[in-house]
Formats: sequence, structure tokens, C-alpha cells
Amino acid sequence: GRGLTATSRVWICTFANNQFEVQLGKSLHKSPFHEALQYCKQVALFLDPTASALKRSWCNFELSICIDTPELRKFWEEVQKVFSEQSQTEKKSIRKIALE
Repeated sequence: GRGLTATSRVWICTFANNQFEVQLGKSLHKSPFHEALQYCKQVALFLDPTASALKRSWCNFELSICIDTPELRKFWEEVQKVFSEQSQTEKKSIRKIALE
């Protein structure tokens, strides 16, 4: 299952970083956020009724680190190929109908 175990690691930004003196490192990719989040295998994003967290660039940055994996990139490349092939087939069908 996907449940947490006694050895599961959980990143909670509020507790992991001093919120009053955030140390970002020399670049965002060297920040403690990136260093920790690049190893995430699961993400839980808790939203209020207006999904206000998605309006904050920092939340989007953290989420992007977690979901930008080689496996996911490969998946989306395959999806893109399927839609590209489907698009080509649809274009040929449209041309055929237009020429009739």
C-alpha cells in the first residue's frame, strides 16, 4: 500500500526550515528544499477550499521538484508520442473528408 511506515521520511517545510531565517543556498537547486525534496516518492498537498497554496510560487517550486522524475518524464514523452500520432491520423482523416 501507500501508507506510511515507522521508517518513512516526511518533509514538513514548516518544521524542517527556520521560517524566519530561511537559508536558500547559492541557488534554488542547492537549497535545502531542493536537496530534500528531490528524493520524494510521494507527495501530499493539503489545500484549502480555494487552493491558495497553488497561487504561491514557492509551493509550486516544491511540488515541481517532487514530480519532475525521470520516470514521469518518460511517461509524458510516451503520452506526447501517442497524441502526436493520433493528431497525424486525425489530420489525414480531415484532409480525406475535405477532398471528397
